[in-house]
Amino acid sequence: MGNKYIDLSQKSPKEAAEIVGEVEKSNYLAHTIREMELALMRTRRMHYHIFVYAATSPSCTKSKITFFDYCCEIRLAANCEKTDDRTIRLILAHELGHLIYNFDNLKNPEILENPTPSQKEEAFAWIFAYHLINVKSAYHKYTHGGGRFIYSTPELKDALSNLVRKKNPTIHGDVMRGIEE
Repeated sequence: MGNKYIDLSQKSPKEAAEIVGEVEKSNYLAHTIREMELALMRTRRMHYHIFVYAATSPSCTKSKITFFDYCCEIRLAANCEKTDDRTIRLILAHELGHLIYNFDNLKNPEILENPTPSQKEEAFAWIFAYHLINVKSAYHKYTHGGGRFIYSTPELKDALSNLVRKKNPTIHGDVMRGIEE
């Protein structure tokens, strides 16, 4: 897979628009990501960037967020292109939930140096993911009247339940109770 942005300025306006207008899985929730960067700018006076990319190595089978002083990287698992949209959106939203959980502590060395989140943080991130995707789904339904990013509450709950049961079974009950509150 090559770099589609090479010679972008040499393309026709239509070709360039199609290239930059294409929504890839690593671009899901782009507006939310920009909102979070703006929130950090307005509340913490931080130029904090959130980078999202899909891993290229097949050995990268888990998605994760890594915090640095002035940015974080969200790496989606290498198989994300084969994963359904709803699951990828929940996984990306979950990683963004870790950022929200740590919003006030992004300069804390413990956060920067500890790659293993607590059970409480994991539960928070999954509950955040559910609510974020639910809000985004309602927005798409309202603004577009339909489309592939609209999910019913039962199908979103089922998808979340399956993900949490697979990835964090010890907190499954806490997460499912948390989305009902």
